[in-house]
Amino acid sequence: ALVELGREKNFVVLSGTDTRLMEAAQIGAAGCVSGLANAVPEPLVEIFHAAKASAPARAAIAIERMKTIGVLVEQVEFPLNVAAIIQARGLAVGHPKSLVSKATQARCQQLIRQLQRLFRQWELI
Repeated sequence: ALVELGREKNFVVLSGTDTRLMEAAQIGAAGCVSGLANAVPEPLVEIFHAAKASAPARAAIAIERMKTIGVLVEQVEFPLNVAAIIQARGLAVGHPKSLVSKATQARCQQLIRQLQRLFRQWELI
């Protein structure tokens, strides 16, 4: 209904769920507002191009990768989870703007290690 209203009013509809970009595009969304694109743009770009070409099968691997990343990042709160992805890619991140407990720091480090294993397997690092 929202996409139809957007068309009627000449308004672009974007999804806020980057891990479901293909589904959103298939119902008419123009794209997504993505936090994960800062850290893993490659699969999202692949999904976007496949969606625009109406070829969802071309993006099957990228979709599964985004789902995997989505599940993993739920272990740590935003924005620490996005920082962990960026750090797992070997890029510098700034310091958190708030205090982070030792338990949360440990979860962040575990997430970074999990992501690094995946990123090596996927040849992203």
